[in-house]
Amino acid sequence: MAALSLDVPSCLIRCDIDEVGILLRNLLHNALRYTSEGGHVLVRCGYEPATTPDAARAVFLEVLDDGPGVPEAEREVIFERFHRAVDTTVRGSGIGLSLVADIAQSHQASVRTGLGLDGQGLVVRVVFPPHVSSAHSPAFCRQAETPAGA
Repeated sequence: MAALSLDVPSCLIRCDIDEVGILLRNLLHNALRYTSEGGHVLVRCGYEPATTPDAARAVFLEVLDDGPGVPEAEREVIFERFHRAVDTTVRGSGIGLSLVADIAQSHQASVRTGLGLDGQGLVVRVVFPPHVSSAHSPAFCRQAETPAGA
């Protein structure tokens, strides 16, 4: 069993809440699945540094682990549908990270990868574009519409 830690201050993004839920679930599922017994997974969000003093700041959501990681040369292809690492013993279909990439793209977000906790494992960071709120803007995260009478 792996330890799960959260570092999640309040951050606002414009999103489809159901899709971002799927994105987070897939990132967590992969991190927990590939982290060995006694390992650690960290979920973190926050604001990227501003590019100028008056600029709106982008929000990041990331999942880090201390599992076996992914070689740097293979990090781009892990987001391709049905991609599976050659030497993996973990079951799966290779769809989860492709969904992450698709959902990020639909939110104009970027996906970055790197080394995970303590220089081991993997981090997947999703960076959502900055959003300037106003009194007339809609809710930041919206739930899918519920049909009338449902």
